[in-house]
Amino acid sequence: SNTRYIGYASAFAVPLSSDIGEVVSVYLPQTSFDRGSWIGRPCNDCQINFSSIVEMDIYILFQEGSFEVKVKKVTAVDDHQSFPSPAVALSSTEEIKTLIDQTIQSGGGLYDDGYQELCIAIYRSILNTILSANDSGATSSIVSDRLKNIICSGLQRAETQIGSKPNMAWTLRYTLDALLDEMGFTVTSNEQAWRPDPTMNEYQCIGVTTGAYIMQVSSEPTKSPINTTAQPTLSPSLVTFKQPTSSTPLTAPPAADVPITQPPP
Repeated sequence: SNTRYIGYASAFAVPLSSDIGEVVSVYLPQTSFDRGSWIGRPCNDCQINFSSIVEMDIYILFQEGSFEVKVKKVTAVDDHQSFPSPAVALSSTEEIKTLIDQTIQSGGGLYDDGYQELCIAIYRSILNTILSANDSGATSSIVSDRLKNIICSGLQRAETQIGSKPNMAWTLRYTLDALLDEMGFTVTSNEQAWRPDPTMNEYQCIGVTTGAYIMQVSSEPTKSPINTTAQPTLSPSLVTFKQPTSSTPLTAPPAADVPITQPPP
């Protein structure tokens, strides 16, 4: 008999936090469990069946140095959830640049190694972190409205590309490049590539721990995130975890992976 077990993974990045031991939550929709594999080998034609899950694991991948992640609970919920991203203190554009540079280095390496999902998770997490940042001791806002417009435009475009991981990853990468451009730093990537328009404010975004929370600006905002995919028919997963015990210096977030395993049909 066939005793192979196929694992399906959902990728997320542990959000950055300035507070030691801060507890945050992340929401993982069922549609995000889209990387099938068997003993490390990808399974491109596999499709998950949520009625035959036998176990769940949580991995921290490609994280250098000492760290600590405590999973407090995993909960199934009926509806989409959004959780605010921790407010990290950013005091200068140079600090934002360093954070972006580290993120691109980490995410680009994951992309090149075939982990496009983790690359997307890290890029999206940092964009949400910058959206939620506090201006620590600054006399004027470090994260300007133009920077927020860039981030929101990039997140919105990436949401319309769900189903094409390379396009999503590159859209988020070009969004990071556009932030560097706007802050006056030299960018070495393709100058002819797409860039978000910093003057466009059709959408407003709120920094969240996973995914994107996007509102279309109108006289009566709906206060609901844009959803370009079908609602899940079964309860998705929710992972709540405790932040690392060390909060400085700020570095790109570790990549996490939640595989759930089921026997093949």
